Amino acid sequence: MLSVLFFFPAIDTFKPLRLMVPLLALLVVSFSATTGAEEIYPDISERSGYSSLGLGFELLKFEESISLEEQNGSGDTFKIDIESDYSGGNFAQRSWVFVAVNQLWGFYIGSGSTLSSLQHDETWNATVSNSAGDSLYSDLKIQTNTTTLTRNELSVLAVRAITGNHSFVFGARYNSISYKRFDFEAHATDIFTNLNTPDGDISEESTALIGQAGYEYNEFFTSEEAGWRTQFRAVVGIVLYNRVQNTERQIADIIFDDSFNGYDLKATFSFGYQFNKHFMLALALDSHYQSYDEIRQQNASIPDNVFSYTQPSINALWSF
Repeated sequence: MLSVLFFFPAIDTFKPLRLMVPLLALLVVSFSATTGAEEIYPDISERSGYSSLGLGFELLKFEESISLEEQNGSGDTFKIDIESDYSGGNFAQRSWVFVAVNQLWGFYIGSGSTLSSLQHDETWNATVSNSAGDSLYSDLKIQTNTTTLTRNELSVLAVRAITGNHSFVFGARYNSISYKRFDFEAHATDIFTNLNTPDGDISEESTALIGQAGYEYNEFFTSEEAGWRTQFRAVVGIVLYNRVQNTERQIADIIFDDSFNGYDLKATFSFGYQFNKHFMLALALDSHYQSYDEIRQQNASIPDNVFSYTQPSINALWSF
């Protein structure tokens, strides 16, 4: 009987999430083929299945960037580079279950999500240069607003033991990042005389299916003896499919989507004490970085963006 505890908010059946269904089916079929007569591998640690639940605080950073070319009344051309800067924090959870199929193979199913969406300031800065490349203004604040940001993720990872506690991991992850912007205020209006700030709230949701592969070292529940245990995992991801919807009036009816338009990096380090063969406590540090390219559709675009977070957490783990 698997003891799985996930706190994953209700989500619509977006295409990225639906694409995970055949991947899950393929994973089940693949593991079913490995559950015949088991061979003993003395150089590979035997690991029991386990579940975990962690609570922590995520430190978030989100940036968007876009380059424009504008002309003034005299016909002079200027290049304007605009960047947004958001930094904030939210309470969050992480939960995982590991199923040991046999000594060589196993798999993880895990989730992570924001539990509270706190308000933080976001600033938009512009760098302006003329056609000769001379900088006229640098890091000029042109707009501020208040932003709330939440994230959700659902991950499936197959585990193939290599030797000892070392393993190769691969699988897929569903990512969702949602934000709401409001309380817009324009700045530098004496320079940007035609700068218009949005009225009301603007929301955006970006969903993606990520293919991922990497390495793991894991001592959790490899022995029934009490003692200190460590775990480390690092994976590299490629965006297989990305979909964005924005409520801004000019683009609210457009669905932006693209494939292979970004990458991400994700690492986890955990250290804890196993009290017996059934229970342990651990501190964990998750770090995630993703970079998505601009998506253009119907003469409109979603800018290049970078999202990252670092999340320390305390975790309870139990072996079934």
